[in-house]
Amino acid sequence: MRTRSPLPSLPLARLLAPLALLAHASVGRAAPPPAPPPAGVVEAVDEQAEFEKGRNAYRAQKYEEADARFLRMLDPEHGSLHDKVLIKQARMYWAATRVALHQDEDARGQFEILLNEDPHYEPDPLAFPTDVVNAFIDTRARLHARLEEIQREQYRRAAERKAREEVAHQREVARLKMLEKLAGEAEVTEKHSRWIALLPFGAGQFQNGQRTLGWFFVATESTLVAGGLVTVPIYWADLAKANQTYSLPTAPIAQQYLDRANTVQYINLALYGALAATVIAGAIQAEVAYVPDPVSIRPRAVPELPAAPPPAAPPSPLSFGGGPLPGRDGHGVGGASLGATFRF
Repeated sequence: MRTRSPLPSLPLARLLAPLALLAHASVGRAAPPPAPPPAGVVEAVDEQAEFEKGRNAYRAQKYEEADARFLRMLDPEHGSLHDKVLIKQARMYWAATRVALHQDEDARGQFEILLNEDPHYEPDPLAFPTDVVNAFIDTRARLHARLEEIQREQYRRAAERKAREEVAHQREVARLKMLEKLAGEAEVTEKHSRWIALLPFGAGQFQNGQRTLGWFFVATESTLVAGGLVTVPIYWADLAKANQTYSLPTAPIAQQYLDRANTVQYINLALYGALAATVIAGAIQAEVAYVPDPVSIRPRAVPELPAAPPPAAPPSPLSFGGGPLPGRDGHGVGGASLGATFRF
């Protein structure tokens, strides 16, 4: 009978070792260590808190610490304060700190900077000792002339800025008026002809825009034409009477009619001669003063801007609706439904 050999006995620790390694690896993968913060990131500084720390150090008479803190806050290149009100308060406390450290010259320098930035600044007499307030007053008195000059310069710049704004406003108003004028005018070119200048009765003068001279030629030439037309029937009437009365006894009377007819004929010829001379003179004057195709400006209607549409009414919060209800077995209409909706 064949028997099986028993399994070799192994220590328990050797059997559990791979499981322990697997568990360690899985735990390490599940919970990685937190990543370090990126380099170059600077935490935001609470300006009010930094100022309070410096002021508390001054009030506790820790002047060296207060001096170091205000120096960091008000550093021209890397200062931590950016609020203008806090900067003025910190500068006042720094100057008071320099007075406490017997650095009077540095304190006056801070007072000067403060007054140059704000000539109307007044320190709180309850927050600072008397010697600090007196030093501030002495500095302000010494800078009185400079402060007045600063104020005058500010007023001058303000006046210049206001004057420039007024000039710009006037120019804009003038520009708008000019644009409106140009929009309301239209250029019209009139076609002229030298043939019209040869026509009688002032046609050439009217074409050239010489209305007074044109009316003169109209009146003169019209009068001469009318006079010439009137003398023609008088001439024929006198000539007919001379022929009718011509006989031996009445020969002198017939000769009078004939002489009068000849006189009327001379007057008629003179009138028509004057008419011809006037027409020629008018044509010559119109040709000399001829204006080729003048450009005139005529008014043009400017359209009004369309009125702005009225604002749309807000939608009503309350609305109603309804619909049919199907009948039995889905055929026809079995009724209706009504409803109301309120929006809020």
